[in-house]
Amino acid sequence: MIYTCSSCRFTFSRVGEVESCPDCGKPFIREATDKEKDEYKKYQNEREKNDKTGDDCGWGDSNV
Repeated sequence: MIYTCSSCRFTFSRVGEVESCPDCGKPFIREATDKEKDEYKKYQNEREKNDKTGDDCGWGDSNV
């Protein structure tokens, strides 16, 4: 299931119930809206694509 923290807006997926946000630690977790789920899936697909190509979008580039 995909969840969003109502406090910090962090969106994440977990199997089963979640008691607190893995980012901020607050207990204000709810099921993500359809829009949040779509954005999360889009981000995950882009991340997987970048992982396969080795493209890190400039993160970690020591020449920046």
